[in-house]
Amino acid sequence: MNDGIAIPAKAEDLLTIIDNPTNLNGEEMTVKLEANDVIAKHHFTLRRIRFTQSNYDGTQSKPIVREVFDRGDAVGIILYDPDMDMVVLVEQARAGAIVASINHPELSAWTLELVAGCVDEGEDPKATAIREALEEVGAAPRNVHKLMTFMPSPGGCSEVMHLFYGEIDSNLVQEFGGIADHNEDIRVVKMPVDELLRSYGDTNRIVSGPLALAMTLGCIPPGMFD
Repeated sequence: MNDGIAIPAKAEDLLTIIDNPTNLNGEEMTVKLEANDVIAKHHFTLRRIRFTQSNYDGTQSKPIVREVFDRGDAVGIILYDPDMDMVVLVEQARAGAIVASINHPELSAWTLELVAGCVDEGEDPKATAIREALEEVGAAPRNVHKLMTFMPSPGGCSEVMHLFYGEIDSNLVQEFGGIADHNEDIRVVKMPVDELLRSYGDTNRIVSGPLALAMTLGCIPPGMFD
């Protein structure tokens, strides 16, 4: 890990003007990226960027420096067994939850989550969702379709997450999953939908953002996006 050491970005990564120079109202606005340095790189990448932006009052901002957790694309998939009215989730210890539990001792280092994972370079997100299901619960989903794309934390993280829905036979899933070489130790959780919905708002149990979002949008039980 190169903590505190600025590694120059690749030439193609160092942009001057970001494409799509409009805000959400279609107004012409510009972001100019002046520096894009890797300051730490191990399992993930931490960047420090310097940029200026158009302000809403028509002026240009002074240079702004921010650190960004550069994670890339990821997927999450809701695995639903329509015959059993059950969802298949996973439970595992998470580095972020370990750190969060220092200041929030009521939180556990182990989180209940949707099956999820990072998109490999050149991989289609739908293929990633199916691969992650096989790796984490040991069974392939069917009727997989995309629900939405969102950024979990755009203020400091570049991650773009693709949320999918797929049907699965919960009788085929394994008890434990994950890839040992990746230090993954996963417990597969088969949970009736009504039990999961009763847990909504229980911050001791539902803290994972993608799972909470899926429940909030009515994706569990499925139907909102049909």
